[in-house]
Amino acid sequence: MKPLLLTIGLFLLLPVSLAYAQAVPIEVQVIQASREPSGAVDPAIRSLVSELQRSFAYTNYRLLEVHKGQVSPESPWRTVIAGGRDLGVELLKKFKLPPEVVDTVAEHHEDKPFSRVESVIVYIADAISGSRPGARYEAYDEYIKRVTSIEEISKSFPGVSDAFAVSAGREVRVIVFPDKIDDAGTTKLAHDIAEKIHNDVTYPGSVKVTVLRETRATEVAK
Repeated sequence: MKPLLLTIGLFLLLPVSLAYAQAVPIEVQVIQASREPSGAVDPAIRSLVSELQRSFAYTNYRLLEVHKGQVSPESPWRTVIAGGRDLGVELLKKFKLPPEVVDTVAEHHEDKPFSRVESVIVYIADAISGSRPGARYEAYDEYIKRVTSIEEISKSFPGVSDAFAVSAGREVRVIVFPDKIDDAGTTKLAHDIAEKIHNDVTYPGSVKVTVLRETRATEVAK
């Protein structure tokens, strides 16, 4: 059976009989593309070259990962594909670039604590660049919809007093009632909210969930 090739930044191969099948095998191929003059193509994906070249203006293609699974109406399938920074870090390590470069790429979006002054400098430069008008364009309606969805999901959990999306939707701060959720419960709540956002919202990059629980004791001296 000839597979149907869908181009979505990676390649998802599905049988054309998807609508009629009870269980469908899925193969996800993660391919690195570049414009190096050598024109090298990974032999493992040589059969896809014509499709790749029709979709992308690159000359070199290399297969990085293959994820296989099976999906059916009763049994969904999920897989984790390395994002831009994770994939970049692995490539830098593979080509033995200096640790300073690897750490800067891994840390400049605060995915990891800063370990070098270079990471802080790149983080600041990236923030300045991203704050330019139109630098990272997103349709206003889509932005509002995404931020509202993140806040509504966070507020839907029991014990939550309020929630605010900050940093253009890259973080949500959740305030809880201290008499309804204890300190241990905040950790579980943060995990549950992050999981639901991951499943229900389409967003670029990552969304950090911060749960805030505050207890105040007040006395008046007379």
